[in-house]
Amino acid sequence: MTQARPKPTKIVTWEATAVTLLAEVFDNLGVLVVPGAVASIVYNVYDLDGDTPTVPANSGNLVPSAVVRNPAVADPRWPHASNPNFVWQIPGSNFPAGDRTYRVEVVLTDGGGETIALDPLEVETLEIYSLPVET
Repeated sequence: MTQARPKPTKIVTWEATAVTLLAEVFDNLGVLVVPGAVASIVYNVYDLDGDTPTVPANSGNLVPSAVVRNPAVADPRWPHASNPNFVWQIPGSNFPAGDRTYRVEVVLTDGGGETIALDPLEVETLEIYSLPVET
């Protein structure tokens, strides 16, 4: 049986603006992930409008204890979210140019080596005309 590919969540924001990614992350057994269960987190950001859209424009590692929350608790900053246990403020430097679409992929690896891929996030950026143009 072929598994359906996850559809990316799509948002629109200004260029060079940070974006907060909220998610409820469960392990492969359906248990809510906690910081101690995550060995590593890697991310890749792709510029889908660039010359090499399948090559990461930026990538890195996240510290699990900095982005995985335990317990997942309601936060007044996100009144419409169901209690996310993954919160990452993605720096605006990952989305430097306007009128482009960027794709963010995040993969967690647990202590047993199992991977958990978050649904992709596609960020469409709008150009801010009042920003100076770098030459």
